This record gives sequence, C-alpha cells and structure tokens, in this order.
Amino acid sequence: LRANRRSGWGRGGPWQTAIQGATVRTSLFRRGWWGGLVYKVNGAEVLVRNVNTANGIVHVIDDVLIPPS
Repeated sequence: LRANRRSGWGRGGPWQTAIQGATVRTSLFRRGWWGGLVYKVNGAEVLVRNVNTANGIVHVIDDVLIPPS
C-alpha cells in the first residue's frame, strides 16, 4: 500500500489505494481480552508485517487478494 509506512499503518482512513490502483479496506482491532492487535486487509489477516527485502517491504497475509476485473 502506498500509504503504509512504518510510522503510519492505515494513514488516510480505512480505505487505501494499492500500488496497482485498486482500493482496499484496512482495519485494526484487538483480539480478545489480552489485547493482541490484529491487522486486516480486505478481510485477510496480516500474519507478518514489515519484512525488509531487496526491492521493498513485504507483508504476509492469510488469503489471496484478487484485483477487480
């Protein structure tokens, strides 16, 4: 996501624009009483955030995001 920076996940509200131009919905909430934070993109849970690679930053999710046709 263009708006996703280490200092500001979801900056700009719940609707973000992906690099390819599609709009995705981001959400952040607490799981259970122990307060573990859960990030979601279009309903897919973000399992691992901010993995630095040679050509960018990767986020691992538990689903496949299909771009609109």
